[in-house]
Order: sequence, then C-alpha cells, then structure tokens
Amino acid sequence: LFKRMKNSPYIFYEVSNFAKPDKRCRHNENYWKTREYIAFGASASGYVDGIRYTNYNDINKYCESVASGNIPRITVEKIDAEKKCMEYIMLSLRTVEGLDYNILSKLLLNSDNLNKVQRELRFFIDKGFLNKNGLYYSCTVEGFLILDCIIQKLVDTLKF
Repeated sequence: LFKRMKNSPYIFYEVSNFAKPDKRCRHNENYWKTREYIAFGASASGYVDGIRYTNYNDINKYCESVASGNIPRITVEKIDAEKKCMEYIMLSLRTVEGLDYNILSKLLLNSDNLNKVQRELRFFIDKGFLNKNGLYYSCTVEGFLILDCIIQKLVDTLKF
C-alpha cells in the first residue's frame, strides 16, 4: 500500500490513514493528540478535565436524563497519570509526527521510567523501526508494520 500510494496525491499521516494535503481528519487528530472533546447526544463519548465519559446509549434514557436536569452519563472513568502516559505513547506513535519527548518526559513522572523508555526507543531506532528528529520519535514504514509491538514494549517498561 505504501508503494502504491507513494506516487498518488495522497500523503500518509497516521497508521491507517492517507489524505490529500490539508484534508487530514481533524476530528481524529484531536484524539491522537490526547486533546479534550465534549460528548453531545446518545452514545457519545467525551474527555474533559481528565475524565472520560459516555452518555446513555438508549435515546429514551438519554432524553429523560437531560429533561430532568441530570447529566446523561452511563460510564465515567478518571484517567490517572499511568493511563494518560500509556495513551499518549499509543496515540502519538500512530501519527507521522510521532511522540514528543518533552511531553512524554513530563508524563513519566520519574527518572527510572524515563531511562527505561529511552533504552527502548534507542533499541527501536537501532533496529530501523523508529526515527528520531529533534525531540520527536516516529515510526519508519517498517515500524508502522509492528506498531503494536513497539507500543507494548514501551508500555511494559513503565512502573508507576
């Protein structure tokens, strides 16, 4: 697919997406950059102030909740420091921009985690699966093919 798309008007920008220049999916990029988003409507999910939530799936329950002045949430999950860090690793490495080391170092919380992750990043660079450009680490074409393995190895090194 990469070879076929190389000579097309589409550019690769995320593990499962190609787009014409300036036509990237801004909606999904919001998730990949771990930004906040608000849920409106039945079954919608949101992430605000470190809380991920999902509204009622059943439209009647949703409407009843809203009509009675209640928040129509069926699930609420507090995203702790460990989960936030793991999600940042997983989501940022999906993109061609990759993982920002400054952001990661703030999320890791301790130097032991930082040293372990640095070793793993270096390992994947040496094997040709990651590139380093300034403070950013991103997958090579070969790295995207084993992205799940890279993410799992990085996450497995963490101790919170």
